[in-house]
Amino acid sequence: MKTTLTFILVVILLEGQAQNLTGRWQGEISGEGGSAVSSLLLRQSGNTLSGSVIMTKNGASETYQLSGRVNGNEAAGTMTINNVALAFELQTTGGQLVMAVGLLGQAFLRGQYARSTVSSSAPTLARTRQQATGVAGQWEQAFRGRRLIYLSTKNGMSRKWYYDLCSNGEYAYRNLTNYLSGEFSQSFDDSEQGTWRVVMRGTVAYLECSPQNKDSYLKTIAPLAKGEVSLEGQRYFLDTNQSCQ
Repeated sequence: MKTTLTFILVVILLEGQAQNLTGRWQGEISGEGGSAVSSLLLRQSGNTLSGSVIMTKNGASETYQLSGRVNGNEAAGTMTINNVALAFELQTTGGQLVMAVGLLGQAFLRGQYARSTVSSSAPTLARTRQQATGVAGQWEQAFRGRRLIYLSTKNGMSRKWYYDLCSNGEYAYRNLTNYLSGEFSQSFDDSEQGTWRVVMRGTVAYLECSPQNKDSYLKTIAPLAKGEVSLEGQRYFLDTNQSCQ
């Protein structure tokens, strides 16, 4: 018998007031198609919940926009991508968060998350302008005044994502996605602005982006061929920055 979206969790719930879900959560989500690394970036205001869900598998990432309502230690709502809406349920148990995602009352994905230990506080522009050293400094030097651009065309879907990284520590991001299948077509256009820098966590370099009025997020950086870089496992090209220097 299929498991319904209203799922039963055999857990020990801590007594007391429900915690605020605001912040970054890291974990894994899985279903019949296997598992994927996932992160949640949540913002809670009263009992209103918003944010994003990122799922990364085999170097490809999908970002869903999330909105819902919080009721005690539980939350429910919808997460959307390219105008496709899925239902989700969240429940906290101690310092952990579990999630079920489904459609038409049937859950097909389940995830488990823990709070990220990376601070989500956005750096000020003055802090971003400070001179980075070592490996972080080398990456910042390579990125200043450049555009990082990702291009993909597959199965009727074309994607163009890019970060314009300004020398003064500001950036502009845009996500242009188009889908065409027969007479059906959809377009998605999203953008954000904020500040950027490169930070190190051990031996791993991250591009840290701090959007305006949102929590900061990290994307892993790794070198590829000349003029190319891996950003969160995806191949980006270093191009001429068309917004700023």
